[in-house]
Amino acid sequence: MGNGWHEWPLMVFTVFGQCVVGGFIVLALALMTGKLSREQEQRVVGSMFGLWVLTGIGFIASTMHLGSPL
Repeated sequence: MGNGWHEWPLMVFTVFGQCVVGGFIVLALALMTGKLSREQEQRVVGSMFGLWVLTGIGFIASTMHLGSPL
């Protein structure tokens, strides 16, 4: 029996996915209030780009869970 290392990619995908969804909801609510200055809005949009990057890392990790991604 293995020690479970093959499950790490799926765990990374799950954790990153949940974090990204939570972050997106919080940032979207901040944008929808309309109380942010132009500079703050730009920072929020930049942070949303960072969320896309985390999602991409999570999806790459999920394909590594398959054993042979190609």
